[in-house]
Amino acid sequence: MIGIIGALIVIFWYYYAAEKLGKNTAAWAIGGAMLYAGTRYLWTYGIVAPLMGEAFSRHSISTGFAIEMSGVAVAILIVIVVKLKYLRIPKA
Repeated sequence: MIGIIGALIVIFWYYYAAEKLGKNTAAWAIGGAMLYAGTRYLWTYGIVAPLMGEAFSRHSISTGFAIEMSGVAVAILIVIVVKLKYLRIPKA
C-alpha cells in the first residue's frame, strides 16, 4: 500500500514538473513511475533478497515492513536525484 502511494506521488510530481518546463508530461510521468518501480524491484530482489538469503522468504511482519520501506526509500531517493538532474528550471 505504501509503495502505491509512493508511486502516485512520483507520477504527479514528474507530471507537474514536466508541465512547468513545457516537456511531454505523459512521457515524464510514465518514466518516473518506471524508474520508481524498477528501482524498488532491483533493490528488493537484487540486493535485499540475496543478502537475507533464506530469511527473505520467511520473515516476520516487522521485517517485511522494513523491507518494503527500504525499497520505497531507495526508490524515492533515486527519483529525487533524477528529477533534480533532468527536470530542473534553468536559471536565467
